[in-house]
Amino acid sequence: MKKIGQIYRSGIWMVKQGMAEEFITAWLSSANWLVENIPGERDGEALLLQDLGNPHKFISFAWSGMSEKTDELLASAEFQGIMADIRELCEDIQPHRMQVVGYSAPKDVHIEDL
Repeated sequence: MKKIGQIYRSGIWMVKQGMAEEFITAWLSSANWLVENIPGERDGEALLLQDLGNPHKFISFAWSGMSEKTDELLASAEFQGIMADIRELCEDIQPHRMQVVGYSAPKDVHIEDL
């Protein structure tokens, strides 16, 4: 799969004291909702990372063949309701939309495959 040029959505999430487990559950629920509602999408992925030095800080990365349909789903009333619940668990959320410009892989992956 070609990596260079792929668009990822990412977020930095500062979760309120004592709400980490609830946040993880809510984030997984939102990611699963998107996977189930993006028609024909089977190669997407989403990761949620927790900062080991600051357990209230999380970083998420999500990729799929994100198209206009994904943008429509993110703007839908149902997803906005899901996000409202997540916002209640957070002190700060910083969403980002990013593009892969560099990639490193094991030596058996050829640069022309990127």
